[in-house]
Amino acid sequence: MEIKLVQQLDEESLWRVAEIHKLNYPHDHLTSNFTLPLLAEYYRNIAELSDYIVVAYFENKIVGFAFLGRSFASVLSRLILNNKYMSLSFFLQKPLLTSGFIFSKVFSKTYNLDSDSNIRLISITTDKEFSKLRIGTSIVNKLADLQSEYQLNIGLSVKASNFKAVNFYIKNGYIVEGYSKGKLFMVKTNA
Repeated sequence: MEIKLVQQLDEESLWRVAEIHKLNYPHDHLTSNFTLPLLAEYYRNIAELSDYIVVAYFENKIVGFAFLGRSFASVLSRLILNNKYMSLSFFLQKPLLTSGFIFSKVFSKTYNLDSDSNIRLISITTDKEFSKLRIGTSIVNKLADLQSEYQLNIGLSVKASNFKAVNFYIKNGYIVEGYSKGKLFMVKTNA
């Protein structure tokens, strides 16, 4: 297996990233319900906003990835604006899911965390078919290298109910900074 820091993803790689996300991301996450084309566009937006893209390859096939950046606030709004028809189709096909998501964003209190992070891990996913390769650990080790080299304090959020992910992050040096609306906010500082 090879872990690489890449500057951008070509079209084929974007689709592979979308496929891995679709098959392996928690099913209760909004984006897991996106169609493959909408997911590819979602990751195109994330890639454009990323400061660092880490990709795991096994036999020249993408088997995992991570996106780090400083400004991901506009990802969903850019996705909707740039893909109006696909987005509208998704909203119409999943009205309860999307209305619940919108309602929670509009009417819930915003939680402002005074975080020690200076960069955010927006997405990390591995292909479970290759779980014996310990891809997630290899990607997190690469993030630790980037952290040391560029003086990064990496922040992330994870559903508190995702015990496997929470334990994985704790095992890899992340600490809990806060909790809001079922999510844990975690950070790993460059100490």
